[in-house]
Amino acid sequence: MAQAWRYNPNVSQDKSDLLAYRLFRQFAKTEYALKECLYLEPESKWAKPNWDQFAERHGGIWDDPKIREARDYIVAHPPARQMNENGRAIFEKQPKKPTNAKELLCAMRTIRNNLFHGGKRVGFLNDPRRDEPLMCHALAILEACLRADAELESAYHH
Repeated sequence: MAQAWRYNPNVSQDKSDLLAYRLFRQFAKTEYALKECLYLEPESKWAKPNWDQFAERHGGIWDDPKIREARDYIVAHPPARQMNENGRAIFEKQPKKPTNAKELLCAMRTIRNNLFHGGKRVGFLNDPRRDEPLMCHALAILEACLRADAELESAYHH
């Protein structure tokens, strides 16, 4: 029988695993809040969060001084998406550098998607030297989204 995971402060925890958990949890809660605040994909019969609509309404997060370090890191080190090349999943060689809030939020989602769906060769993550900063910066951007929209922040906490 599988044993449920629980935090034990007396056992050393891998920092990357804890960051991944926090990122997944915060993403799930933020996407729930987006749907509650009616940021929904208009052409889908399914309730999908519409990050582009959020970015159009709150494009000022690009200039938020509290995420300047996160934005600059992601611009300098954009996450690559996996693509199908001749039946093999490979990461694109030159990922697009974000230039505005919409693209920054897209890069943030790519970080989450890579963590959840991306290639994992050894261990849980590919390269903790790159993955840990990307996760931390994605978390900072999620927090900026909550600060930018009081209704979203309220839905997040309820």
